Amino acid sequence: MSSSSGSSSRSSKSNKKSRGECPEIQLVVRDNKGWRLYKQHEKSGKLQVQSATKPCTDADIVFSADGQFFAVLLEEGLEIYESCSGRKLHFLPHYRVRNVYFSPKNTYIVSYHHRRQNDKHGNCWVWKWSPSADADSAAKSATANDDSVAMQNDEASNDAQDKSGDQAAGDDEEKSTEKTASGNRVIYQFFLPEFNKKHVPLQFSDDEFMAARITRNAVLIHDAKRLHFKSNNIIGKLDMVNVATVVVAPTPKSKRRGGGGGPGTTGSNEEAAQSSYLLAVFAMPKNNKAATVTIYEYQYNMAMNKKSSSNKLFFKISQRAFYGVDQCELLWDDTNAYHHNLLAVASSDVDTSGKSYYGHQTLFLLSSRNNMTVKVPISEKGKLQDVAWHPNGKEFVMIDDHPQKITLLDFRGNTVKSLGHYARNLVRFSKDGRFLWCGGFGNLTGEMTFYDYKNIKNDKLAVLGYNTDDACRYFAWSPDCSSFVTARLYPYMTVDNGFRIYKYNGQRLYEESFDRLYQITFRPSAKGVYRARSVSPSARGKAKTIPKPQQKKRYVPPHLRSTQTAPSSSSSQPQQQKPPPPQQRKAQRQSAPPQQAPSQPQAQRTPYQQQTPYQQQTRQAQQQQYHAQQPPQQQQQQQQQQQRYNQNQPPQAYQGFVPHQQAPPQQQQYGAASGTVSQQRGQPQSMQHQQQRQQQQQQQQQQAVEQRYGGVYYHQEIEAQVNVNGNAANPVNGAGGGGGGGDENEVNDASNENKKRKRRKRKGNNPNKAAGAGAGGGGAGGAGAGASNAANNQNGRFKPGLADHDNKRWARGSKYTE
Repeated sequence: MSSSSGSSSRSSKSNKKSRGECPEIQLVVRDNKGWRLYKQHEKSGKLQVQSATKPCTDADIVFSADGQFFAVLLEEGLEIYESCSGRKLHFLPHYRVRNVYFSPKNTYIVSYHHRRQNDKHGNCWVWKWSPSADADSAAKSATANDDSVAMQNDEASNDAQDKSGDQAAGDDEEKSTEKTASGNRVIYQFFLPEFNKKHVPLQFSDDEFMAARITRNAVLIHDAKRLHFKSNNIIGKLDMVNVATVVVAPTPKSKRRGGGGGPGTTGSNEEAAQSSYLLAVFAMPKNNKAATVTIYEYQYNMAMNKKSSSNKLFFKISQRAFYGVDQCELLWDDTNAYHHNLLAVASSDVDTSGKSYYGHQTLFLLSSRNNMTVKVPISEKGKLQDVAWHPNGKEFVMIDDHPQKITLLDFRGNTVKSLGHYARNLVRFSKDGRFLWCGGFGNLTGEMTFYDYKNIKNDKLAVLGYNTDDACRYFAWSPDCSSFVTARLYPYMTVDNGFRIYKYNGQRLYEESFDRLYQITFRPSAKGVYRARSVSPSARGKAKTIPKPQQKKRYVPPHLRSTQTAPSSSSSQPQQQKPPPPQQRKAQRQSAPPQQAPSQPQAQRTPYQQQTPYQQQTRQAQQQQYHAQQPPQQQQQQQQQQQRYNQNQPPQAYQGFVPHQQAPPQQQQYGAASGTVSQQRGQPQSMQHQQQRQQQQQQQQQQAVEQRYGGVYYHQEIEAQVNVNGNAANPVNGAGGGGGGGDENEVNDASNENKKRKRRKRKGNNPNKAAGAGAGGGGAGGAGAGASNAANNQNGRFKPGLADHDNKRWARGSKYTE
């Protein structure tokens, strides 16, 4: 028991010691004030400022691959700093440098500036520098010179701001030669039209024995150890038309030459180069030729042997050709083995087939082991959002389709696991491959999901947490895989700039805001520097779960929303039953007994009977008040009308249609008194009473006018108006009413003349007045109408359909007749 406890205590001490030996988690933040270093607390995740703010340009700060050094770009050149302490090591003069990167083992630095007219050797410079102690002492002795040179550069730039960039380029070359004494110098230069951060212009192998770059129609292989020899550093050339990209595959750990370095023994510990290296090359289509992605094996040992021919240096292993491609991204898996798998993401901005608005994407899987290629299927509904290799190199994650689908596939292209449909378009693996982050940004809602990749096939343990963020442009895991950072950068977001740090389960740890945040970057580290991290049970309990997708509700029109009631627990409310099927409804209709028609129709209630008692009382009071305000003559007339109406009202209510033979004698008497023809074919009693009341009201109006004016002429005018308006129809038909027909023609002619006068006034034409007079009888009326038409023709106005010679049109009737 004691031994076991002692061993456990020793293991815990060793773990603590190894944990203390791990470097600190650091970040570089660059805003509108400058750049500064931050140090992250190991447990809480909060940040502390480690260095003061220093000036810089708008170019990004770049770390080395292992995170030991970083470069800050200035107007006069670039500064090299040590990451752990933030101490400045070197200054490399390069006027208006725009990009920089380190070689895998930090032996070389490549800097780039935009091409100028006076560039004689090239705009891409390869520096050889050394961060050793001797170089540091030489650099310290030259720091005063660096400061004086920087001051001179500042003064020269202030005095000669109007000078061209060509003279500045010449000054840079002189400064680079001055720095040769301190051990930092430019050993190689070449021209580069454009800098690509994803595929750097000079690709070094991991052991830094060879480097590859592309020219217009060829791929050049350089001997990295002899770059300072300008005429004898190219050891291979691959001719390829319209080549666009070359990527060197990762190499395993290099072997040591000679014996070990034990005490008392001698031997060389120099690293040995590999016998061959793998290259992936992409060539654009040209002259109706397809684009190609090819894996070559470059024979390094054969190239170093001068007796061998260069034609056998490049051995083609696998190739894939395709059409309709604008660019292609080449992704090697990151393993320590010699053979690797390659993902080729070919894309075009325009889809010639017209199936997709977002262009066309194609994903191919190639291998250096054989010549087999696999086309990974992509859904036609949506584009390929993102794809990334797992650090073990055996699996990769792909997001495609619409709505987006997250799929896990193996290195042969077979589906291993589907993680579901979620709004995600980005994939990030942690350094050790334990955690997976999937986020949806850009035009998506900003949801993030954190997965435990070790338990990715277990649905219950796969998801570690969930959270949301918005408008972010930078996403990265920390080197120890304990936290994840998201940032809103300028100029992509002009407001709400800042960054947030989350735990591996999605819990937010730290947040900071800036006026303008340009860059935030974790200090990287090599593999195996930090110990593997496991998931704590408390982190699983505190994590948020992915919300379930809401079910789509059926659309309900607005006029039906009020009728639908919410379901209640009470059983008193009747539940809506579904209608029976059509066959059942047909059977119910056939089995149902026939409905008998009602013997007598129900009497309809008048509007007065439908009123409430309060409304009836109010109406009676209003009527009494109205009658009280009327003069005595009007009251007497209304009383007489009410008496006549009560006398003429039939005793029985409406019970349908009554034929003419069975009509009561009162109705025949009223019809004869009013001068109407008693040929009413089955009219209801209510309609007959209504006509009778209208006739009585007209007679009473005429009597009132005669009593008031005492004349007959006004009475005739009233009759003419009544006939014209059609309020009282002429009941006489045939030859019995000759005098009435003549009066009617006169009235119509008078109205027509009024209309004609108005038309003439509108048109500005005032002809002589003409009117036709008609005598008694129907013939006299026709003669009057003919006289009026003749008068119109004499005045020079043509009226179609009424001409004397157009008897046929008059006989059959025309649409022009009035």
